[in-house]
Amino acid sequence: MIINFLKMLIKFIFFPVRLLSNLIYGVQPLYAAHSLYTKENYDKMVKHAKDDEDKLLMSYKEWKLKTEQTVEGMRRMGIVVIMVNVDYDKMARWLKKNKLENIMTNREAYISYRFEKFMKNPVIE
Repeated sequence: MIINFLKMLIKFIFFPVRLLSNLIYGVQPLYAAHSLYTKENYDKMVKHAKDDEDKLLMSYKEWKLKTEQTVEGMRRMGIVVIMVNVDYDKMARWLKKNKLENIMTNREAYISYRFEKFMKNPVIE
């Protein structure tokens, strides 16, 4: 209880410093990555996925609509969304190399890997 109080007190004390810093230097945008599949690559991913069927959206159309809604919501919150184009064959090789199954958590890890690689060297090919 006391630790939480001290954390709040420290945040309160330094809040004006943070505001001043934001005014002088600006606020750094938040970035997020989201997968982008073509229908062909999405169908391959679903075909080879090891997820429970109830966790997968079986239709590309459903997936695309959900993705568009999610990305739009993130952008409305001020988050810069970087779409990561997924080539299923390349992802499958990455999963195999890292001894990972084709499940949602590992596909997200692949997207994170690609995103981090891009953020370190943001070159558009």
